[in-house]
Amino acid sequence: MISDERLKRFVRSGFLLAPLFLLACSSGGGEGGVPSGSPLTPAGPPITWELKSPMPTPRTEFGVATVDNKIYAIGGYSGSVLRTVEEYDPATDTWTRKADMPTPRRQLVVASVNNRIYAIGGVNFTSDPGSLVYSYSTEEYDPATDTWTSKASMPTGGTVNSVLANRFIGGAVANGKIYIAARNATGTSLPITHALEYDPTTDVWTSKTQPPFIYTRYTVASLNNKVYALSDIGELAEYDPLKDRWIIRPPLSAPRFRTGLTSVGGKLFSIGGGQNSSPVSTVEEYDPETQNWALRASTASPRVSVAIGEALGRLYAIGGSSNISETLPSPLNTVEEGSLPLPGSVLQVPTGDAVTTGNGQVTVRWNPVAGATSYNLYMASDTNLDRSNYAGLPDGAKLVGVTSPHTITGLTNGKTYYFFVTATDADRESEESFGSSATPTAPPGLLWRTRASMPTPRLEAGAAVVNGKIYVVGGFSGSALTTTEEYDPATDTWTPKANMPTARRSPVVATVNDKIYAIGGMNYVEISQVTYSYATEEFDPSTNTWTSKAPMPAGNSVNPILGNRFIAGTAVNGKIYITVFNNGGAPPISSTFEYDPMTNTWDTTKSPVPFGNAQYTVASLGGKLYTLTSGSFAEYTPATNTWVIRPSPPQTPTQMRLVAVPTKNKLYAIGGYSASDVHDTVQEYDPASNIWTTQVSVPVPRHSTTTAEVGGKVYMFGGSLFPDFVNVGGAPTFMRPLPLSDVEEGQ
Repeated sequence: MISDERLKRFVRSGFLLAPLFLLACSSGGGEGGVPSGSPLTPAGPPITWELKSPMPTPRTEFGVATVDNKIYAIGGYSGSVLRTVEEYDPATDTWTRKADMPTPRRQLVVASVNNRIYAIGGVNFTSDPGSLVYSYSTEEYDPATDTWTSKASMPTGGTVNSVLANRFIGGAVANGKIYIAARNATGTSLPITHALEYDPTTDVWTSKTQPPFIYTRYTVASLNNKVYALSDIGELAEYDPLKDRWIIRPPLSAPRFRTGLTSVGGKLFSIGGGQNSSPVSTVEEYDPETQNWALRASTASPRVSVAIGEALGRLYAIGGSSNISETLPSPLNTVEEGSLPLPGSVLQVPTGDAVTTGNGQVTVRWNPVAGATSYNLYMASDTNLDRSNYAGLPDGAKLVGVTSPHTITGLTNGKTYYFFVTATDADRESEESFGSSATPTAPPGLLWRTRASMPTPRLEAGAAVVNGKIYVVGGFSGSALTTTEEYDPATDTWTPKANMPTARRSPVVATVNDKIYAIGGMNYVEISQVTYSYATEEFDPSTNTWTSKAPMPAGNSVNPILGNRFIAGTAVNGKIYITVFNNGGAPPISSTFEYDPMTNTWDTTKSPVPFGNAQYTVASLGGKLYTLTSGSFAEYTPATNTWVIRPSPPQTPTQMRLVAVPTKNKLYAIGGYSASDVHDTVQEYDPASNIWTTQVSVPVPRHSTTTAEVGGKVYMFGGSLFPDFVNVGGAPTFMRPLPLSDVEEGQ
């Protein structure tokens, strides 16, 4: 039976989980399909947890390593910072005290290479983090002789920062070397990340490519000679030491901080951690082949900063804290052993349930299961669906021998259907997947389909149309771009064009008299290093050439130095209008600029935008300019130089994009992000009725995308799947964007 808890998971859940799965859902199926419901993570085969002999010393923020099937618990905190070492023998379920580590420390990295254990880095503080002392020590422990030896210290800095505070570190072993992911929170105005490689054979440290996330700490494990770093908000990245390259992988189903991480049997296991203000006992398993997370049986004890060991193919959850406080933790000595099912004893549960709805139809997708020869798809229009009662429920059916994706037609629009999948072979049927729900509809508004990807992934680009072709200009893809690329909707092809002279992201790009104008923008990688551009550059598609024009004024009569980071604009009646928000003065002010390409002159005396906000998006329709922010919407009439406040859309995330479709006399606000999610929302505004309505979502959630309109069709180019900022410990933390190359067409 589908429980209330399972039904809750039909709703979008978790931080960024749904957007990542929707990427997978958007491929395949017919044109115009729209994601409905949410892809969910089912429970995998059971893990059996059993309490074992408690650790002699309760401790948290310590490290563990395994040598000869014995687990060594090293350092940590238990009312004071520890140097103690205790050995656990799973075969006898006994603990033995070993030689103390020379340097007491907590939050250290512990890893084993060639039957030696290495204790690296860490900090020393009790109840006052302000008094902490960083450790850069590397100390080698030989279990055979029960002795410690000092090794080359971890570097105190790197090329980015000469003093690398290494409190927030994690590490693991791959290819006989130890890899450290570190976050530096001192010495710079913005935290930075750093990665290091330690070779125990040569006793040498080497700097490596930095991790892609900036968060308070990492938990790190290795699998198949790859290194996996899990951030404090559940984001996962995979590091390939041979290529010195990080790749972003799907996150946990919901953010957890200070979780434990290890690998057993070709899978990663994330155990425990904190959510909001409480420790949890959640266990999730990551399969690198399918790139899916699956919920597994929880441990008995909820805890943060738990150490996860592995011996003889079993998991060991050791110690940790029963509260989330870092200054006054409650160290535990609890030990739980997790036994995994023998290979082949059960069929894995299908994962990645997802549905795409259409007009009277639903397409169900799931990931393949090793050993399965077929799949059964159960459905009904009743929430009480399970495999024992489907035949007696409305619209109940069991579809035998189906494959993914499977499309069910002849359904009733407006009715909600429920689905789950099982894997089968000649003798067995797996447990039920978590399931999905969907409501087929005759979609209103724009119907979306995927088109040829941009050659250059980017976000915060500009776009303009000349003679039915779209020119995507500038933006950001690891750095600010000069790149110009032409897209022909008729042939669905891309052509590179002459580079714009000035590299920039977030420029205003508009067309007047078959010429394209790129105005203003900014150039930065880290948000603390913004430089503003005031350049105006004209592109002639007929000659593929750029020409410099009069730069946008750096200020106006109210403020002579107007930081123009927050700008948006479009062309109306042969002139370009730009809304500007300046937060560089006191108080912040907003302005409206007019640029006349015919005379190459600027007018900064126009009536100012009636509200100030860091993220405008602008479009023109019917000879008027419309500007939208995350909380306000207004209409500007150039002929009378007046602004009128209009109603805001139902949803107002930041970094939406506004686009006009003159043939429909409608405006569309697309995408954006909020504190906990990136949006796939499309909202339509009708100037005639002054009303917003929610429309069919775009296939791929995104923000900071680029939009254009040709022949009544809307085009979206690139953007990002991840928010610019996330809240970590109540404080906004800047997140490096992940530019997309996706292109979607809405008609």
